[in-house]
Amino acid sequence: MGCSATLPAPGFRFTAESNIVSKKKSSTNPLKFYSSYGWTNLTTGALASRMQTATERIKALRKKLKFSAMAFTGSSGAAIAFIVGVAAQIPIIYVRKDDESCHGNRVECNTDKDIQRYLIVDDFISSGDTIRGIYDKIQARARDFNYKEPTCVGIYLYDAADSSYSSSTIKMNDNKVINIFTP
Repeated sequence: MGCSATLPAPGFRFTAESNIVSKKKSSTNPLKFYSSYGWTNLTTGALASRMQTATERIKALRKKLKFSAMAFTGSSGAAIAFIVGVAAQIPIIYVRKDDESCHGNRVECNTDKDIQRYLIVDDFISSGDTIRGIYDKIQARARDFNYKEPTCVGIYLYDAADSSYSSSTIKMNDNKVINIFTP
């Protein structure tokens, strides 16, 4: 998967069942991308409502937890990070997935200020591997450049109802325990 997506030409159809683009022309079937979980399962109205709630909750958490950035990976994290980041004026840390190729760094941030405390944002937790990956990559990036390792102050899940993870904390690979916040 690259850094940018190319949509099929008009008249082409993407089928979720096969994950391929069909050359079969159709004037009655519009181009559809669909998934049955997370932010892709929400209508635009429901997503807007969820993001409004997330913005208000994250602003309150920022006052309480004193973080200076939000970290995310993937499209589910991007769905919240960009919206809330702009609305609340919070810098974002983009942590690329291992299989993602691009022209940037594995961990990037849209501020030149020191990040000492950050909040991880995502839709839900299944196994915890994604959250641990974000945490580990940020810590490794700091070590690689001899920076003080920033503190993860918590995790905000905007779609926790889909989560199979039922704890209010998560243990990282370095044994640090981090709190999970939900709407």
